[in-house]
Amino acid sequence: MTNAPPSRLSDEELLASLRFVRNRLRALTVAVLIMALALILAAGAMFGSLVNYFAGDAMMFGGVSVLAALLGFVFGWFAGRKA
Repeated sequence: MTNAPPSRLSDEELLASLRFVRNRLRALTVAVLIMALALILAAGAMFGSLVNYFAGDAMMFGGVSVLAALLGFVFGWFAGRKA
């Protein structure tokens, strides 16, 4: 019985594999961020529907939280593209 040496990937195959993994991680990161944004928006909508109509401070707090989440997502999206 002979032991064959482990096969080695060429540099091109290794670079292609690394690019594939990087692209898949980027797609996974975007998917997780979109799900987190959806969760924040859903929580904000639920918070807004549960607040009393005349409770302006609480509505303002919920609205600012949702707006901050949206702006943070947008800024992070563009900052990640430039990096």
